[in-house]
Amino acid sequence: MTFQSGRCVNCDSPISTGILCQSCTPSVPSVANREPTIADMTSGQSGYVAEYAVFKAEGMIMLVGSAKITTEISRYQTVRITKRNDIYEVDSQTIASWDIYEGWPQAKEDTDYLLAKLV
Repeated sequence: MTFQSGRCVNCDSPISTGILCQSCTPSVPSVANREPTIADMTSGQSGYVAEYAVFKAEGMIMLVGSAKITTEISRYQTVRITKRNDIYEVDSQTIASWDIYEGWPQAKEDTDYLLAKLV
C-alpha cells in the first residue's frame, strides 16, 4: 500500500484533506458525543454527582441513572459515589441525610433507577 496525497488510503477515492474519504471515516459512537452518566460507570469507578441524583424510596437508597457524573468535585457535583459490582456506594460524608430526597423523583419514563447504599 502506498499513500498518494489527495487520495483515500482505504479506497483510493479523491479527497481534499486528511487520509480517509467521508465514507471510509469511522463514525464516532454516540456515547462519546454526550456527557457521562451514573449508568455509564464501570465497577470500581468513582465520581461526583449532584444531590438530586440520590433519593430514598420504599426504604432503599437509589440513584438516577441518567444523572451527570464528573471525575472531580465541582460546584454542583458534590456527592461522591463508587460503583461496586451491581451496587453503588454513596459516601455519607458528602451528603447530609436531609438532602436525600424522599420518594420517587419525577423523571423521564425511560430513566433507570439504580440501587445504592450509604457508606
